[in-house]
Amino acid sequence: MRSVPNSDEKKAKTDEKKALAAEKKALADEKKKAKADEKKASAEKRKLAAEAKKHAKMVRAEEAAKKKAARAQAAQEKAAKAAAAALKLSESLKKHTKENETAKVADETINEKPLEEADETINEKSLEEAPVNEKPVNEKPVNEKPVNEKPGALSMTSMIFGIKR
Repeated sequence: MRSVPNSDEKKAKTDEKKALAAEKKALADEKKKAKADEKKASAEKRKLAAEAKKHAKMVRAEEAAKKKAARAQAAQEKAAKAAAAALKLSESLKKHTKENETAKVADETINEKPLEEADETINEKSLEEAPVNEKPVNEKPVNEKPVNEKPGALSMTSMIFGIKR
């Protein structure tokens, strides 16, 4: 004959099954929760990485703007120096042109005849007083080529201007 299970044994088995099912469900819930937390952490990590990237980009842009501003200021200073130099040059040119104009006016007002007569008398006196050198001057024969020059060698001017013989 068959043995009929006791109701207490039945109840214990069903309670055990229920406990195992509850444990399984708890484990599954924990897995789902862990996966959701992992997704949240991953999303937050991506968000932080994007913010860091934006921040780095902004920092680089600020540095580039600073460099650009420094270059612009240097160019502005250089232009100011060039303008000051041009102004100084133009003032100097005006001064020299004024001096040249006054010199021309002074030349026109001076009577040139007495200067010419004075030049003639100075030349006559210097000719009379100059001693005559009776000894002939020893002139060295002029060679067309220097002795130390090699055939086919270029002179300095030939080298500078690129002229070949």
